[in-house]
Amino acid sequence: MIVATMGLIGAGKSTLTRMLREKHGYTTFMEPTSESEGASDNPFLEDYYKNPRRWAFTMQAFLLFERYKQFQEAHYRSLRGETCILDSTYYSDFAFALVQRDDGYFTEKEFDAYVSMHSALQPNLVYPDLIVYLDLSPNDTLERIRKRSRDCESSIPIEYLRHLYNAYQKILSALERRCKVVRIDARDNPETVLHKVELAIADTEKELILNGHPCYK
Repeated sequence: MIVATMGLIGAGKSTLTRMLREKHGYTTFMEPTSESEGASDNPFLEDYYKNPRRWAFTMQAFLLFERYKQFQEAHYRSLRGETCILDSTYYSDFAFALVQRDDGYFTEKEFDAYVSMHSALQPNLVYPDLIVYLDLSPNDTLERIRKRSRDCESSIPIEYLRHLYNAYQKILSALERRCKVVRIDARDNPETVLHKVELAIADTEKELILNGHPCYK
């Protein structure tokens, strides 16, 4: 089974992913950032936050291919019977690309190039069996960013988070026609979020078994 988490910065994706790994031994794929574990570092993150117009396309192309590779590996492992949790997704990457364009960090030519790459890779991927969206408002997200005090995030404006939140809603609406999406209130404490996600995973597993999913043959 492939479970992918989505949500704004600081919504708790990495915390949830680690808790699922520690409690259930699931295979995990962490966001490729400078502070991630078990994934390639993102060498462009700090440069992007300092100068997004210069580095937006470079970073987004890097992340697109990193997430693509993660999804390919997760699919392979799921076919061997492993439950894989990804704390970022190939599909949510498009939400960031929309924001880069709308905020003027991508030129139209860069956005067209990104769409071409995304579209070329898409047919080689499967959709997740379950997407967990950790729903957190832009204002709550900004407060969490301030509390965790990561230097590279300190300059993120509320407008960026609002645009990203709206882009996520567009992506989720499209994904709900393709796969199962569960929305979880990220304001709950981590243990409550974990419990709700465990129930969603259990329900999804039952559905996959009933439908004869290759993972369970």
